[in-house]
Amino acid sequence: MKRFFIITQILICLFINIYGQNSKLDSLWKEYKKAKHDTRRIKLFLDIGDVYEYQASDTALIYYQKALDLTDKNLASPPTTLPQTVDAFALLKANSLRYIGIVHASQDNYDKAIEYYLKSLKIDEELQDKNGIVACYINIGSLNTTLADSAALSERQRLNYLNIAVEYASKGIELTQKIEAMPRENEAANTLMNAYIFC
Repeated sequence: MKRFFIITQILICLFINIYGQNSKLDSLWKEYKKAKHDTRRIKLFLDIGDVYEYQASDTALIYYQKALDLTDKNLASPPTTLPQTVDAFALLKANSLRYIGIVHASQDNYDKAIEYYLKSLKIDEELQDKNGIVACYINIGSLNTTLADSAALSERQRLNYLNIAVEYASKGIELTQKIEAMPRENEAANTLMNAYIFC
């Protein structure tokens, strides 16, 4: 009887989770169909990718890539030459690149992940988007901590990854303190702590 109860509870939780995701996806697709501007469509592609990110990362990657492609299209021939519009698309490009990097990291494609993080960081630095810069610092630091945990590394390689992790996590903490972004500061501090645990 106890086993039946536990199995029933698990099935109910799974159903609620799947139903909730489908409901959210339906809502996002409805918004997408109504969207009049590409900035909104790009944000929706990113949101749709986010729904899939932890359960179907290949599908998330498809939507993040669609966001990136639409961003590139608009940057190549912007609907207006106003700097705010170009900056908005550039910021969305940085976000798309970072999200693609996150998926690659989750799939253990570390070289690709770092490539996308660095592309995102470059754009964020050009735009002086401090929140984007912090997110990249945290992602790069965390990824290097993960790389340092590989058993196939020499001690020198491991320390190199850990030094990079400490460098980026420290930069993240410093910047979050300047912009007073407490949740991000905690993330950066956790990344730094994890790097020191491996030392």
